[in-house]
Amino acid sequence: MLNRFQNGTIVDFKAGEDIKNNDIYILDPVTREVRKARNCDEWLTCQLVYVNNVSLNNTIDFCINNGEKCRCWIGYLVL
Repeated sequence: MLNRFQNGTIVDFKAGEDIKNNDIYILDPVTREVRKARNCDEWLTCQLVYVNNVSLNNTIDFCINNGEKCRCWIGYLVL
């Protein structure tokens, strides 16, 4: 079981709203877009992603605009 926490999975998703880089968000189950959680239940029921977007020239963009593709790590909530 520990193996899934040692190996990160990186995927590309589209931002559903303006989000910050290097932060944790949820993946909307209907639209499959990255967005902020609207209530506490979404943190527990939706897939968590860590947004770590790096541009082609290896600089970090601090803001990802609505509709842009972003690089995400799939996250797991451990209680």
